[in-house]
Amino acid sequence: MKYLLIVLIFMLGGCNLTPCIDVGQPGKSVHYDTIYDTVFVFADNIRELNELKLELQCLKDSVYILNSSVPWDVYDNARKIEKIKYYISITERNAKNKTFFYGWIKRTMTD
Repeated sequence: MKYLLIVLIFMLGGCNLTPCIDVGQPGKSVHYDTIYDTVFVFADNIRELNELKLELQCLKDSVYILNSSVPWDVYDNARKIEKIKYYISITERNAKNKTFFYGWIKRTMTD
């Protein structure tokens, strides 16, 4: 919708645009005769632009967290291996626990 408004203003006004604010230089009013590969933001849309910047930063943070976290199946398998190592150490310390060892392993693999 914003782009449609900008195109309509451009078409009605010819090649000249109304005074606007360049994104790179907030607060500086400039009059442009031609349009290059530049994004123009009108003064009343600055607040909305700042909200979009904050939302974009939040999404970037979410993607970073998602990409840098360990997948659940990898974590679950590592946890099971650590439990099995613990049961092995218990069994090595006391040979009487060999009777329980199979049950511990079975319980670990079903969790």
